[in-house]
Amino acid sequence: LMIGYATEMELDGHGRVLMPKELREFAGIERKAMLVGQGRKFELWDEQRWYERCDEFRADDDDELSAELESLSI
Repeated sequence: LMIGYATEMELDGHGRVLMPKELREFAGIERKAMLVGQGRKFELWDEQRWYERCDEFRADDDDELSAELESLSI
């Protein structure tokens, strides 16, 4: 479902991206958006929904790392 909505877009002459109405509706973006990403890919989230998801992630965090993460080192 998520990949099905992935859309390649180009920047306009001012460095902006015009997001199609269908994608704004799917993402629930009405006014303010959060740009979240890394490298050459990013996601746009409705600002309020992004902060709600962040709060959910923090609430689920029990401050314990999985065995796989504990074994990693730099």
